[in-house]
Amino acid sequence: VELMTAAHAVGIPKIGALGADGTAFGLGVNVVVDPAQYGEASSKGTYMWGGAFGTTFWIDPEERLIGLY
Repeated sequence: VELMTAAHAVGIPKIGALGADGTAFGLGVNVVVDPAQYGEASSKGTYMWGGAFGTTFWIDPEERLIGLY
């Protein structure tokens, strides 16, 4: 999980909704690298991904919080 949630693709241009400012791609997840630039309440290292039909999840290891909806 540590390798998967590391920011592997920093600085790659984002396409549409695939990644917001302040995030980078890990291996299968989007990772917050700059919470101030991201603009939503989160910690550095928070990772998330969206799925089919509007499902999404996020995990903030620093705050020990998980959201799934």
